[in-house]
Amino acid sequence: MRIASRKTTAALASALALSFTGGIVCGLPVPAAFADPAAGVTLADAKATGVKTDIGEYGSMYVVALSEAEHTHMLELRIFGELKMPYTAQDVDFADTDANWYKPNKYMKGSFEWAPTDSTVGKYDRTVFQNSLPVNIKKGTKSIRMALKGEEFDLKLPAGLTQLDLSPLQGALTEHRNQYEAAKSQGMKIVPETAQTFEAAMTKAQALLEKAEQNPTAVTQDELAAERIKLNEAFADLKPAPYEREALARSLAAADAAIARIPQLAKQKQGYERAGYNAFYRAYLSAKELMDSKDLTFILGPHEGGPLKTQRDFDNAARDLASATTQLSVIAMEPAKTESLRNAFFAALERMPSQGHGWEPASGTRFMKALQAAQLLLNTAYPEQAELDAALTELTAADKALTEVALDQATTYTMSIRFRHPDQGAPSALINAYFKDESGSQITVPITGVLPGSEQRIYLDNFTLIKQFKDYKPEVFFYGSDDTSLGKVRLFTDKDGRQFISFTAERNADLDVQYVLGKDDRHAPDAGGGHTEEPGAKNPGAKDEQEEHVDTQENQGQTPGQTPGQGDSKSPGQTQGQNQGQRGGQTQGQNQGQRGGQSQGQNQGQNHVTNSDQSHSNNKKASRNLPQTGDAAFAVAALTAGVSSAILLGAGAVLRRRR
Repeated sequence: MRIASRKTTAALASALALSFTGGIVCGLPVPAAFADPAAGVTLADAKATGVKTDIGEYGSMYVVALSEAEHTHMLELRIFGELKMPYTAQDVDFADTDANWYKPNKYMKGSFEWAPTDSTVGKYDRTVFQNSLPVNIKKGTKSIRMALKGEEFDLKLPAGLTQLDLSPLQGALTEHRNQYEAAKSQGMKIVPETAQTFEAAMTKAQALLEKAEQNPTAVTQDELAAERIKLNEAFADLKPAPYEREALARSLAAADAAIARIPQLAKQKQGYERAGYNAFYRAYLSAKELMDSKDLTFILGPHEGGPLKTQRDFDNAARDLASATTQLSVIAMEPAKTESLRNAFFAALERMPSQGHGWEPASGTRFMKALQAAQLLLNTAYPEQAELDAALTELTAADKALTEVALDQATTYTMSIRFRHPDQGAPSALINAYFKDESGSQITVPITGVLPGSEQRIYLDNFTLIKQFKDYKPEVFFYGSDDTSLGKVRLFTDKDGRQFISFTAERNADLDVQYVLGKDDRHAPDAGGGHTEEPGAKNPGAKDEQEEHVDTQENQGQTPGQTPGQGDSKSPGQTQGQNQGQRGGQTQGQNQGQRGGQSQGQNQGQNHVTNSDQSHSNNKKASRNLPQTGDAAFAVAALTAGVSSAILLGAGAVLRRRR
């Protein structure tokens, strides 16, 4: 740690050469702070403030302590030597390190070099030398051994800093002031009492630094250290004020009312002008995401995160959404015909390989992509007929191209389902811990007889497999070793409104379920309705005892997949993909949760499915739903309880339920 000073090196060097009287540190006179030690400390400085050792007929040594490491308390030393007559550089060869050295400890040996001198001094007339490499000594060391021309001496050391080190306090003051001012300039409101305390601490720290820079000064290093602690504590106590959410809540309520009009407008062959609706819905999604933001606990965010949301963001979002809502324009609009794609979607969603078989990978991948594309369009507020027709053509072709392959029955394995949550005591929200039982053992659910290559389905209302934990809700599913770019986990909803995750089993791959704090509002399936057996994912070729965990690939007559945009559980689908009374809506296929949005069905890998008689909510960006642990990066299906719509996010799927 080197000395920091606001004065120039040249000015300090001149001042130090003229005057070296002042305060007391460790019993020694203390000047104002030196400039950078490597450039500013000279023999004159060392003579005035350092510890002197006579080395007999050769001359004298001088040692100064330049800085002290904060945690290790190691002192950085500068060693000077001055030869006296008749000795000069002609008599001492510092290249001979066997005869000329110093030992910071018993394991190391350092060398000397001739110090820079006035240009008028000849090469062989030099008499001043210094250490050639940095010297760090444990504070409190009284002396070290040295040798000159083969004769050894005890070199005395200072007990502590020879001059004040202003850099720790100056650095803390500069950093904290910049962070504080940046937070305020970004629109953050800070609790007044904590702001006043911090500003007072900054004023005191600045005054002490100015006093320490006087020459002479009575300020001690201990005073500087104590003031830095007080400044750090005042900074740590800064508390952002809670968000003022009222204006944004009013704007969202007006937006919800506008979205709720969509079904009625559709019955009258009307709708919102598309460009205006797209802009409106982008603002709506952004506002919903912001509304779910927790109040800040500190003015700084984690290093791995983006900028913190401030009150200015709330005010701007409320204004932008209110403006976009008032600018919605109702025009005549002939509803697109979705029935053919809806029927094809349901039929395709029922397709499963026969017992002991799986999909040939290329055909299966194409089929799933076609399903997701159809699902997106059917949940778009105003899909284009050409897009619907194209999606139907691709889904039909992908369905016909599906090819089964026989699976190796000898490769079955036991898949583990594990459950984790953010570690509340960790320094980052990205650090997770697994749920444990009363004995301290990690909670794990084994699924035996899983056949690699088989199509797996696990229903989210299966509390045996997707467990419930008090005050937590499931949000993200991780499977295998996907880095989230392959989309291994998919989320679908059947016509009874029950959601399930779907994935292709891989050899020895396990499933992790990520939970976050919040209300888990999943409900058990209605008695006698829809799928009656305990949901899960059956493995082709698995033994009968696994049926309590998994669904057969024949699906036992169930029709998986819900008509996207379903209005009620009896009649699949709804004109313009909107649920009666539903608050959400999809902007022409725009990404749910993507601020920029996409019009005309260009979803860039994000899909949206709505449950019956349930409603939209805000959607978080996929990156916010991808916490990682140190042991693996997984494929993701993100599941957020709270609202009942499923949003497929490329490599994963987000589930939201009614509030």
